[in-house]
Amino acid sequence: MSTLSSEQLSRYDRQIRLWGFEGQKRVLFIGVNQFMLEALKNLVLGGIGHLTIVDDQVLTDQDINDLYILNKDDIGIKKGLAISKKLVDFNTAVDISTGLSEKCVDEEFISTFQLVVLSNPSFEENIRINELCRKTETKFISSNLFGTYGYIFCDLFEHTYKINSKSSTSSDTSENKPKTDTFSESYTSLQKSTAHIFEKVSMRKTRRLVSPLYFILLGYMKLYDKNQLSQKDLLPNADDLNQIVFEIIKSSNIYSEFIDKQKIRTFLECLNLRLASFSSVLGGILAQEIIKVISGKDLPISNWLFFDSLESDALIYKIS
Repeated sequence: MSTLSSEQLSRYDRQIRLWGFEGQKRVLFIGVNQFMLEALKNLVLGGIGHLTIVDDQVLTDQDINDLYILNKDDIGIKKGLAISKKLVDFNTAVDISTGLSEKCVDEEFISTFQLVVLSNPSFEENIRINELCRKTETKFISSNLFGTYGYIFCDLFEHTYKINSKSSTSSDTSENKPKTDTFSESYTSLQKSTAHIFEKVSMRKTRRLVSPLYFILLGYMKLYDKNQLSQKDLLPNADDLNQIVFEIIKSSNIYSEFIDKQKIRTFLECLNLRLASFSSVLGGILAQEIIKVISGKDLPISNWLFFDSLESDALIYKIS
């Protein structure tokens, strides 16, 4: 804490007591959409410390409808710059900056942060940023929301975290003393996780190992790269998505019956839905996990969370 001035210690007193000194680390956000804005808002209101936002997209009418803190005067401005300026008004004590162009996000730039949070529908771009994070030992979270379905992926390398509990020293529960236990959790890269070969087991056991959404979302992101899709303007062909999803299932050693084609059709039908309620739920979960990562308190998602708003599910699977 010696690196903070007395004024800064006073400013961040609440956050330091809640999250610990580690909660004042530098976090980089690449890509901002409706649900990512919810996460940013929660973190800024909580006084996260230092945020840098990078998003080169120029704001359109649709963005103004999705991002409630913006207005029509912001149309034509780069998204990262506009949102950074608006978020400052939520909490002037938080240091919020706009980084370089997304094209300039390289190893040197990433090395100045402790955590990178990426929201990009491109599978290749997720792999690229994750590999840069691994080279610089910068923790990495990828997350996105496609209509009614979303995910959070964490690659935190060898993550050490603490859990507070009560240690019973006598029969009198009023004398229980707080106890802090330290644990470690191993994470794997996105490249290795998405190349995982599953054990051939019964359908029932397979559903405990992985969600059908894993294959649908992965298939969509790969198709996004292959066909240069735009999430705003173009829906993928159903046959193309079916083909790539079942190719991934086969290469992963999973029964083809594991995926119902109706699930894929529902995904496509709901792809362009932008409901604030879905965004607030996944954005809230993401903000919570970011706090866990930078504070070192409690276990963050290890390593996938799949969000299905139609089923009211947010289930965690370790795929490594």
